[in-house]
Amino acid sequence: MNNNIKYLPLGSVAFSEKGKKPKETVREKKTGYLPYIDIKAFERGVFENYTDGEGCNFCFEGDLLMVWDGSRFGLAGKAYKGAIGSTLVKINVPQCNQDFVYYFLKSKYLIINSRPKGTGTPHVNPDLLWNFEFPIMSIKEQEKAVELIEQLFSDLDNAIDNLKKAKDQIEVYRHATFKYAFDGKLTNLKAKEFFECKLKDITDVGTGATPKRGVKKYYENGSIPWVTSSCVNETLVMFSKEKITQVAINETNCKIFPRGSLIIAMYGEGKTRGKISELGIDTATNQACAVLVLKQDSKVIKEYVKAFLKNQYGAMRMRASGGVQPNLNLGIIKNWTIRAPKDSKDQHDIMDTVNLRLSVCDKMEETINNSLEQSAALRHSILKQAFEGKLTEEWRKHNTELISGKNSAKALLERIQKEREVLKNTKKRKK
Repeated sequence: MNNNIKYLPLGSVAFSEKGKKPKETVREKKTGYLPYIDIKAFERGVFENYTDGEGCNFCFEGDLLMVWDGSRFGLAGKAYKGAIGSTLVKINVPQCNQDFVYYFLKSKYLIINSRPKGTGTPHVNPDLLWNFEFPIMSIKEQEKAVELIEQLFSDLDNAIDNLKKAKDQIEVYRHATFKYAFDGKLTNLKAKEFFECKLKDITDVGTGATPKRGVKKYYENGSIPWVTSSCVNETLVMFSKEKITQVAINETNCKIFPRGSLIIAMYGEGKTRGKISELGIDTATNQACAVLVLKQDSKVIKEYVKAFLKNQYGAMRMRASGGVQPNLNLGIIKNWTIRAPKDSKDQHDIMDTVNLRLSVCDKMEETINNSLEQSAALRHSILKQAFEGKLTEEWRKHNTELISGKNSAKALLERIQKEREVLKNTKKRKK
């Protein structure tokens, strides 16, 4: 146990003030009005409301705030000058380094947020928060701990940036692999050894429909998978959120497509539109999906078609048309041009080479993703060591004068308790 650090419940050394809902707020700043500091304001510096401050509690630049109510309860941040929002609380540990207290509160976020109080709107459990053991160490040691935390966090952020850049480079390599493969450069094929065709020449392209909602016979006790564009993933579609009945198949334009068919998302926000996958189940689809069933006499193997279309993802998205929600249509997909080697053996050779290279990419990406996941645990470990005094252990050996006498944790605690009494008495007088 480190004798230079004293641990006390946070509630015994901290002072807090809950925000209040102002009597009046306005959207535009007026003379004499202050920013109303809500979550968006303290987290991103975005001020959407202002108040004259009547009946409010106030915060100043650098004060520490915590979200008390709502889904992000327990989140700590630094304030701007203004009136404290009604869902926030200001926390102050007198005489202590504000950044030290800030990092302490941040280190407890996951614990606080996973153990809410209240069955309606979740909020911070005060019994949990105020009973966290807060480390009282000399001011100089607090400053050193903050310096080391920020240095290690900076190194960690740089490492994360490098990992993300490496991940981007892997994606560039993937695209280059596809490009060279379909140009014949990976297998030294000549242009004359390729041919071009439309998707409609080698596949039967179809789509599904949405059985009328509210008609029980179409959905109740349904056993036939029914997928939408949101189900299209990077590999195999094995799951459907909804199921329909055989009656729906018989009475609507829905049809069942066999497993092994290729599926393209024609509608969808974000990255969904243009995504291609393969059906791992026999399933029906809605009208937002195009399904490609390879013809028996197809001159192009399915694996090549799938890989070629994955490489065309960006180009497909560019071809989408429409107003608010651009989309692909069956005409675009049916007439999409495929370029492939004439010999199916060459198609297999290309896919073998592509798959080998992509498997290396996948392993590298998996390693990077694991490292990125571990970075969060490492950040938590840095904070844990800081508040246990392990980060500053070596520093203490060479700076005994800065942790003893009037600089000791005991002396600091006495000053904290005196200031807390002053703050409590001031608050009573205000009331």
